[in-house]
Amino acid sequence: MKKTVILTAALALVGTVAATGLTSCGGGGQGGQKVLEVLVQSADHGWTGAVAKEANAYVAELKKDGTLDYDIRVVTSNDANAQIGYVNDLVTRKDSLAGVVILPIDNTVEPALNTLVQNDVPFVQFDRVVHNDVIDAAGSSKVGNVLGDNHGIGYETARIFVEAGLKKTDKILVMPGDQSSVPVLRNQGFEDYLVEEAGWTATEVDTAIYSTDVTYWSRDTSMTLFNNFVTSHTAELSEYKWIFTHDSEISLGILQALNQSTMSQEGKDWYKNTVIKVGSSSGLEEMYKVIRGDHANQTAYDALLGGEAGREKLFDVTYDPGMITTAIDTMMDYIADGTTLSEDKVIPVSVIDTSNVDDVVGF
Repeated sequence: MKKTVILTAALALVGTVAATGLTSCGGGGQGGQKVLEVLVQSADHGWTGAVAKEANAYVAELKKDGTLDYDIRVVTSNDANAQIGYVNDLVTRKDSLAGVVILPIDNTVEPALNTLVQNDVPFVQFDRVVHNDVIDAAGSSKVGNVLGDNHGIGYETARIFVEAGLKKTDKILVMPGDQSSVPVLRNQGFEDYLVEEAGWTATEVDTAIYSTDVTYWSRDTSMTLFNNFVTSHTAELSEYKWIFTHDSEISLGILQALNQSTMSQEGKDWYKNTVIKVGSSSGLEEMYKVIRGDHANQTAYDALLGGEAGREKLFDVTYDPGMITTAIDTMMDYIADGTTLSEDKVIPVSVIDTSNVDDVVGF
């Protein structure tokens, strides 16, 4: 059967900008050219790493034929303060800027975005969208927001849970990503489905959910938080039949935690025999391998899941890192003819499970 490739990434040559927590790929406005700056995150986990690779590959392709009358540079950052400092530096040389595409590391980058607005630097926000009165009233300076359907991820997850038998008396474990707009929207979508489609009250939703601390999209942190949850909730584990993680890395962290000798037998039995559905998102190929049944550690994971039938409890809602190319295209359209977005450009999601995982390839 023909496979649909969710993304294909090639890593371009990357050079280091010393002592800033930043790396850059591309030129520097050679020959007096203006520069379109694409600011994304470093590869702190699979999805952001894939975004950086997609951005580098796409920029390399755009520059190949030499027809652009401006340069494009991809700059990655592993620290919010470094990203803020870079934006502030860009503003001091705004006459050399064609525009900015930025994936804000978190909401602390808000003052830097305000600085772009106040200096009339055109920019596109990607994925993590910061709102405030200054940014929202920016007019043409804010070209637009391009993001995946974070609300849809939560909405689809709740739908699958309800269709699989979620009851108001059940408990739901939620493992969020970070403190940006992304988890807020995913949780809001989850609650909206339960309230709007399943007839729950907001109080019933709050009562059913136990949320861990943020995982920062880290597999290791997810392992620790999941271990802590099992240890502190052993007496009531049987009430928790549903797990909503905000990323494939988090769900894989759960599997790795369960597979460790330090995990209690009660925890392993609960996950195998009581948990009905585990939802994640992003489209990581390693998660698809587990669902498909061809992961390198599949024998151990099948023992935790309950064999081939146990894989049916796993599903992943897509969140394509390749949509960074749409954000770059949006800024390029603005540079070409002043086009701005009248509303957010939201990339739709799809659900991947045992029924269709053979037809896709993740990142």
